[in-house]
Formats: sequence, structure tokens, C-alpha cells
Amino acid sequence: MNQSEHKTVTVHRLKTWTGFFDSVVQGFKPFEIRLDDRGFKLNDILLLMEYHPVRKRLLGRSCAFRVSYVLRLKDFPDAKGWRWKLARAIMPNLVVMGIYPLEVADGQAKVNQTEGEKWL
Repeated sequence: MNQSEHKTVTVHRLKTWTGFFDSVVQGFKPFEIRLDDRGFKLNDILLLMEYHPVRKRLLGRSCAFRVSYVLRLKDFPDAKGWRWKLARAIMPNLVVMGIYPLEVADGQAKVNQTEGEKWL
């Protein structure tokens, strides 16, 4: 399937651990790796929300990114070697997405701040 064929854009709200959130916002991590349980598509919007996994709380910061590329592990059914076979056996629905920020401020992705922490 051609990546430019998708017309409908979906906004995906995703919890993102603080360290990964900071790396994406600062531009060091221009990709997101997830299970493809949502049917991610080219041009979809990822609303990444900073999340503390131990306290199980959203920390109030979020940032929007557009998906610029989608790579699914299942798109490589004929890849040879034990690493590919193991990866497909463990995580058959893994997706890697190239992303870029919708808004930039001071050379990095613009972060939106809400009041305080939110329990989940």
C-alpha cells in the first residue's frame, strides 16, 4: 500500500514516559515505536502526553506530532535471519513512525501545559 493513499487523519492520544517525552520534544528522537493496535497511518496526529508510570499519572505536558512515515514489522515477511524471525514472533504488530512537531518554539517542539497532575 502506498503511504500517500491515506486521506483520513486520526488524532491518537498516547501516554509517553517522561524520558521519552523529553527526547521527542527536544528533537533527539524523531520517531515513535508502538504496538499497531490503533491502525496508525501517514499524516495521523500523535498527541503525546507526558506520563509517570510509577505514580500512574499524566504530568500535564503534551505535544502534537504528525506521522511522516510508517514502517510495520509485518511488512517484511520474507526477511531472512533469526533476528527477524524472533522479532516477528515476539512483536508481530510493532510499528515505527517517523514524526515531526506540528508547532515549534525556541528550536524544539512546542509543549502545551495543563494544570497539575491528573490521576488515571
